[in-house]
Amino acid sequence: MPKRTKPPYAPTPADRATVQNLAALGATHADIARCIGTDGISEKTLRKHFRRELQNSLSEVKAPAMSQVVAGMKRGEAWAVCFFLKCRGGWKETQALQHSGADGGPLKSEHVIRFVPPPLR
Repeated sequence: MPKRTKPPYAPTPADRATVQNLAALGATHADIARCIGTDGISEKTLRKHFRRELQNSLSEVKAPAMSQVVAGMKRGEAWAVCFFLKCRGGWKETQALQHSGADGGPLKSEHVIRFVPPPLR
């Protein structure tokens, strides 16, 4: 009697979506491979059939998010401008905490957030 072999793996659209989502979230190849098909696949098979998804998923997920920040900046929305300057412009928030008032008197409560531009080069 001839030995039965497993049919070759053929990726489905659902498998591609699973790989894309898990790769974008930072799952390991071993974890992703276990989630594919009915019984999982090997990491080698994962890399063979899903190279594009493994390489590009994070960029494809970040692109719409980044475009929303850019659109917010173009509309003049303060949250988008602050987010961009802190994440990509080198700015940072600083806070100061004072435990007593002037000359040891009562503390006057005031909360100040200051945005500090990066040093000029």
